[in-house]
Amino acid sequence: MRRLRLNGGASVRQKHAPFARIGSHRHLRPYATLVLAGGYQEAGESGRWHVEPGMVVIHAAGEAHADWFGGRVTELIDFDVPNDLVAGVYRCSDTDAVAKSVLHGERWTESASLIPVPGETDWPDLLAAALRREPALAIGGWAAKHGMRNDTVSRGFALAYGVPPVRYRLGVRIKGAVASLTSGDGQLADIALANGFADQPHMTRALKAAVSSTPGQLRRLNSVQDGTMAEM
Repeated sequence: MRRLRLNGGASVRQKHAPFARIGSHRHLRPYATLVLAGGYQEAGESGRWHVEPGMVVIHAAGEAHADWFGGRVTELIDFDVPNDLVAGVYRCSDTDAVAKSVLHGERWTESASLIPVPGETDWPDLLAAALRREPALAIGGWAAKHGMRNDTVSRGFALAYGVPPVRYRLGVRIKGAVASLTSGDGQLADIALANGFADQPHMTRALKAAVSSTPGQLRRLNSVQDGTMAEM
């Protein structure tokens, strides 16, 4: 169990129509989503979950995800959080207290206990977890090891995560690079290799395409900010 500490700042209350879909998109800033009503499935670079009322979704800086909403209107609140919270889905012990705090813009308020919610564990989730552990993983090799055809893996993964595994792997690399560049001082070439890129120019091209920023621009950010990127 962990405690949620709220970082004062912008909060946005939203409603989504039944069966709405939000394609894969990337955020530079870390933020959380508190679900008040309805529900949806979220799949992204931290995993895949069925999200219900009373749950809080923590999104890491630089993370991309897609959302598929259920058959009822879904109400939620997005709000800023510190960069040190572990991405994932948590059940919240006091939804009302969190909602009241974030809507009033309270800063650094220790609010509610969060209990981690297990993610999905079908084969697409196993592949996603493998790609998060090893961003240079050969997808064809993973498919062969598990007795699956490449086209079957590509189609099935895209249905579960909203993007094919090749794009998911690239997203994992981008997320890792963003996290490294905004929180550390390592050599750019080392950061590129650690996150599965062939070299520094490869990382630079990928970042410019995904988040419209160079490694130098990301490194100069004191805090991750102003965050929603275009769909991947």
